[in-house]
Amino acid sequence: MQLAENVVWDDSTSCSRIILADHLASHRSHVLREYQHVLCGRDGRLARDPWAITQAVQHAERILDDIDCGLRGTQVPVTEEETWQAAAEGATHPGTGVHPAEFMQAATDLFAVVMSVVADQWPAGDALVSQASIAVNHAIMRRTATAVACHGRFLVDMMNRVQTDERHQLARELHDRVGAHLNAAYRQVELHAMDTDRGLAGSGHRIGVIQHELSSAMSDIRGVISGLRFSEPVGLEEALRGFLAATAYSETAQVVVNGDEAWAPPEVRDQAYLVVREALCNAILHSEARTILVQVDIAPYELRARVEDDGTGFDVGTCARADHMGTQAMRERVALLDGVITISSAPGAGTRVEFTVPCGAGPHLRR
Repeated sequence: MQLAENVVWDDSTSCSRIILADHLASHRSHVLREYQHVLCGRDGRLARDPWAITQAVQHAERILDDIDCGLRGTQVPVTEEETWQAAAEGATHPGTGVHPAEFMQAATDLFAVVMSVVADQWPAGDALVSQASIAVNHAIMRRTATAVACHGRFLVDMMNRVQTDERHQLARELHDRVGAHLNAAYRQVELHAMDTDRGLAGSGHRIGVIQHELSSAMSDIRGVISGLRFSEPVGLEEALRGFLAATAYSETAQVVVNGDEAWAPPEVRDQAYLVVREALCNAILHSEARTILVQVDIAPYELRARVEDDGTGFDVGTCARADHMGTQAMRERVALLDGVITISSAPGAGTRVEFTVPCGAGPHLRR
């Protein structure tokens, strides 16, 4: 501890303030109980949130420590550790919805409770009452200023996290949705060029497929810009078969979907489709596989999916392919659904992507 700055007391004042500090210390438990009782009796979200009540009481304890130090002529500085702790406390429970005005009212309540304890011992005109008022007000304002600064830091950090999450989400949507349509269109362009070089007739239908994929890509770009919900074919199996047909790999890949798709909420089906489609894209573009198996098992409580190929495979521990944008997007989408994904592969042994996501009631997608 260090002596409070710019404080000069005579012996009688110092002795009186120590008596006051001793009195408040002996009534500390009473002050905290009464303060909590007052908070719980108010009408507001603070009173209905046990976590917020606990934090308010702990904050009051620190203020009482400051009052005691101030009266005894010492001062405990607010450390950097306490500052970060206050910010962390706000970050761990950001959804209380408690209005700042309620916290300011709580500070006023604490002032009233402490001063009522003082008034029980000394009459209103006593100099100690005035000294107590100054000490209590100083401690409350000091801690409130720290809390405001911490909350500002928390809001800035939260804004940065939100912006980062939005950028990641945008990258996933562009890669998984728009990129897949463009890849399919490019594949059809390649096949059309090959047919033309060979003088084969009847390849005009590929132009229609290219137009469809480009139109879908443009639609998804508009969806990304406007933030609208994306629309895939209603059935998961239908969507996967349609994608394989567009990429001209419908004969290479086998798709099996078991269970009632209605058991999986729309957001689960939508995200599962994108993960499976990305795994298929990787198998088609990189594995040189002769066969690809896609199996999706849907139960009332979970959705399990597996994409397995007999291609070249890769070393999961060292290959950059394990961490490229598509693979990272798959992991993020499964994580958003509170699921688990594993990617298994080895050179010459093919690749297997498996993931499981819950299908229970309630919200699934965490933005």
